[in-house]
Amino acid sequence: MTLVLGVLAAFEVSYWRAKRQFPGMFMGALVSIMASALLVALFGNAYSLNMDPAYTAVKFIPTIGMLFGNCMIGVSIGMSSVMDMLDTQRGRVEVMLGFGASRWEVIRPVVVDALRAALLPTITNMGITGLISIPGVMTGWILGGADVLQAARYQQIILFMISAATASSTLIAVIFCASVLVDRVPVLRLDRIRTAGTESALSKAGIESSMSRAPSRLALLRATCRPKSELYLSRNASSVSSSPTACNEEDLQTTGSLTMLDSRLSGLEQVAMTGRSPSSLTPLLRSREQL
Repeated sequence: MTLVLGVLAAFEVSYWRAKRQFPGMFMGALVSIMASALLVALFGNAYSLNMDPAYTAVKFIPTIGMLFGNCMIGVSIGMSSVMDMLDTQRGRVEVMLGFGASRWEVIRPVVVDALRAALLPTITNMGITGLISIPGVMTGWILGGADVLQAARYQQIILFMISAATASSTLIAVIFCASVLVDRVPVLRLDRIRTAGTESALSKAGIESSMSRAPSRLALLRATCRPKSELYLSRNASSVSSSPTACNEEDLQTTGSLTMLDSRLSGLEQVAMTGRSPSSLTPLLRSREQL
């Protein structure tokens, strides 16, 4: 029963509710929701609710259902936030990659902002519980004739379990989503995002056109940028050899930036040779020209 509920939750997040999708979204949502909710439910039922065994169906199924519902909200908002931020901030991401930023350095601010947006409903709910609103579990216990303190205790345990499950599942899903859209090279892969009901957010013709232009664009980058960097480096090398103090701190920083861009350009060339298209090479050319 729990497995069926988890599959339905992941299917809801990946297909029914999502406006945009990416490869592996269903499996990422399924693993993050199932792993987090199951772990928190078993631990909470065993040590907080004192259930023996912890998977007793009469209490375990309602508890896991509440955890699945809240995890779905966090995972859905988190993945959508990652895709939106990478799309709207593609220029900044490409510039960071162009200057040699690692994969984690690029996705870290995106992951942090997505977690803040996804966990805002849960944190707000915890802040107003007992002060402004009385949750359903506590209300049901009170209306059923249970002691008010006992009802408040159980409601507090449920809230902590919901918060823990939502935070862990959202963290796993957000990191997975960002890692798919920024690959190992690293290159920003917005071409992997597709809108619901269509083949891709980028048209097939547009992707093929971009793929065909990638080698020529890389050749243009090498023809226009590499001679500048080689001339700059050779000029500074001769200046350093003639005068030990001729190369100031600004020259060293610019030389290092050019070297990082050279290595980044080589990585992009290897990507194009394997048939994969970077989303944008324009920021690289602009950065090199400014240097």
